[in-house]
Amino acid sequence: YFTRSGQATWVGVVRDPQDRPVGPFLDRPDRRFSDMIIEVDKGLFQEYDLTGRGPVYMDCRGISEKDYAYMQHWFEHEGFSALTRHLHEKGIDLRKNPIEWATYGMRGSCGCIRQDERGRTSLEGLYVAGDETTRSISPAAVFGWIAGEDAARWSRIRENPPSNFADEVFSEKENFVQAMQTRQAGPNWREANIALQQIMSDYAGSIRSATLLEAGLNHLRRLREEASATVIAGNPHEVMRTLEVFNLIELGELVCIAAMERRETRGNHKRTDYPYTNPLFDKQLFVRKTNKGPALEWR
Repeated sequence: YFTRSGQATWVGVVRDPQDRPVGPFLDRPDRRFSDMIIEVDKGLFQEYDLTGRGPVYMDCRGISEKDYAYMQHWFEHEGFSALTRHLHEKGIDLRKNPIEWATYGMRGSCGCIRQDERGRTSLEGLYVAGDETTRSISPAAVFGWIAGEDAARWSRIRENPPSNFADEVFSEKENFVQAMQTRQAGPNWREANIALQQIMSDYAGSIRSATLLEAGLNHLRRLREEASATVIAGNPHEVMRTLEVFNLIELGELVCIAAMERRETRGNHKRTDYPYTNPLFDKQLFVRKTNKGPALEWR
């Protein structure tokens, strides 16, 4: 159960059970491109299952020692450490054994940060462009240019804040990082990440209801509290990964909160307690961070 959206640094060919290439691009491994059929057709895995032609395999047989070392090196940097350890412990050599492959692709509407025509958000001085607001390179480039120019103009007419304006926040964050670096024992970021993935899959996955989402939200908050008090990080790389996990926990909370507020079924958002799509929902849900917690508003 190792899934991945995209081929990343896999050097191999995607094949069917009869050893035939699934796509038209490669018939032998090529480190320069990998097998782009994974990017071109995100639905091929489900299609092969539904039509009885699956499963699909990633075949790395025939790669060079250099390519194998390259692949192993970057797996570690892409968060594949659990996979590489598992393969090593089980004596599975990717140069000799194709492995069953699965992936997932994001579908439907995605959350974003609201902006105006200059890339400005509702928080003065904060601009947004790219993945946080659009899902295409063209608007990302255009709004990045526009937002950059406007931000430069805005900064020229503003006074710099006092040097100690955020001392309290910085001190809190510094203490948090120092604590995880000085603990002698405890769980690492991988364990927290696995727990997060399990919670989101079980309580906010393909089946959702008010009771499931509420339980998932409680688990996420317990996870954050427990991880904050116990997680360890032995080097700057692990600090970065740990902070990423805490960011993902916060995003998981937002998913649960927004899913509870949307009392209908629409696209991949399937509520068993609200099985129908509400045709009167013609607004967007906005979530604001306040001192009292998230504030929700339909606009």
